[in-house]
Amino acid sequence: MQRGIKRAWPTSGLQDWLEGPELEEYPTSIKLVSRLSSPHYKEFLAEAAEAWLVAYDIQWTPDFDEGADHPVALLQLAFPISGNTYVLQLPLLGTFPSRAKRLFESPDVLAVGFAANAMDKHKLEISGVQVDETTLIDVQPWCEAEMGENASVRQGWRVGLKRAASCVLDFDMDKSSTVASSNWNRQELTPAQVEYAAMDVWVALRLYHQLALVYGDEGF
Repeated sequence: MQRGIKRAWPTSGLQDWLEGPELEEYPTSIKLVSRLSSPHYKEFLAEAAEAWLVAYDIQWTPDFDEGADHPVALLQLAFPISGNTYVLQLPLLGTFPSRAKRLFESPDVLAVGFAANAMDKHKLEISGVQVDETTLIDVQPWCEAEMGENASVRQGWRVGLKRAASCVLDFDMDKSSTVASSNWNRQELTPAQVEYAAMDVWVALRLYHQLALVYGDEGF
């Protein structure tokens, strides 16, 4: 995905936030959104409407069968000012909310992810999102540069989120392979799944906050 693209930034809030104190190790709150009528959904709509930056991650049912190409089942979002994380169960909501689409489609919002790659873009697009690649930021290459791993990357080896968190943030993530490969399309997510999903996106936001002024052409 594109990074370091010069463009007019819509608010001075980004620079102030980047120059502010380090983010906490854990989000302010983790909000699971599985119903359109839930209070958490209304809170999400309010934050998404005003957002100028969001960190994201997505999960989908593994495409094990030949020809399978599943849309996004879980959308994880972290907002910089409130420190809130949201885990949206899209199949239960029955829609990919328009306010969530705005976060990826609007030129006024940066969407930040770790390994924000072509597969993410494809999965979002088959879920009805027209991704603006100029505002989609991948912090994985920044982490690799910060860790001195550019030579390894040229050989085809990539740094994972757990190691990036450890080296860049001095934070030990719990990255259980059992949870990572679990069914993200189930109606009732386990507490472990919800926390795993929220921490993935929160750490991505922390990495952006830590590295954007160095690697992100003044943060955008």
